[in-house]
Amino acid sequence: MSAVLLVGRSAENVVTLTLNRPDAHNALSPELAAELERSVEQLQLDRDLRAVIVTGAGDSFCAGGDIKSMREAVAGDRGLRVQRSERFAGLLAAMRALPVPLLARVNGPAHGGGAGLVSVADIAIASDTATFGFTEPRIGIAPATISPYVLERI
Repeated sequence: MSAVLLVGRSAENVVTLTLNRPDAHNALSPELAAELERSVEQLQLDRDLRAVIVTGAGDSFCAGGDIKSMREAVAGDRGLRVQRSERFAGLLAAMRALPVPLLARVNGPAHGGGAGLVSVADIAIASDTATFGFTEPRIGIAPATISPYVLERI
């Protein structure tokens, strides 16, 4: 596993996925999203698994998409934007479809795609410092990928 995603397993077969980009508020860079995808694919096949916890390192849960890579995608061609959106949608769907309970341990701000990660969880436990926001419109992006899950939770 990469340093951007820490994967821990307890003796009780509970896996904790820790987004590990604390200096970037655990923003979902393409590398972090790919590591999450790989981990979730492996977990879907794990017959001993009892539960999955997703959390963030440091003071933030997840700031959503990495702004630098999002700006590159917006400046790039339409195909790249569609590909990234479809890939994130697939990740959310795969997390939602895990055969065991998915818990979000929200240790701080969960904005944009981070709020989407919380929305696909079966159970979300938020600290006193947790905040939630749909911040994509501030940079001209509709929160379309996370909206189905957010609306389901609301």
